Amino acid sequence: MKLLKRKIIIPIIAVIGVFSLVSFQNDFFEIAKQIEIFNEMYKQINMNYVDETNPGDLMDNAIEGMMDELDPYTKYWTEQEVEKSKINRRGAYTGIGASVLTKDDKIIIVEPWKDYPADKAGLKAGDEIISIDAVQISDYKTTPVIY
Repeated sequence: MKLLKRKIIIPIIAVIGVFSLVSFQNDFFEIAKQIEIFNEMYKQINMNYVDETNPGDLMDNAIEGMMDELDPYTKYWTEQEVEKSKINRRGAYTGIGASVLTKDDKIIIVEPWKDYPADKAGLKAGDEIISIDAVQISDYKTTPVIY
């Protein structure tokens, strides 16, 4: 009885394995072919496009385009977005400890939080931040504030 089971089970497993391997090889070949096409297009655009291109932006846009074709829950995060998420998940706070707003390209304190650096430094609601670590805020084209 055991010999009969072996004679049946082993060939069935072998056939399933062969079909799985063939299917995997076909998928692998198709993926490799598509990657080769993408790489060639990416290289040609970066080297020969009439206007200057940013390779990083092109890659981000290509990846975002692929993600858009999937379900609405699949998202691509840039390296900066991943780092921001890690900081948010860690729950570690960094900053001056105040609610702020920007008005006319100025950073205005709305509310310093008790016992945080802004409060300890004596900042009050309505104060304007004009420099951070001796760097003038007016030197920036966009205000370097994270809300």
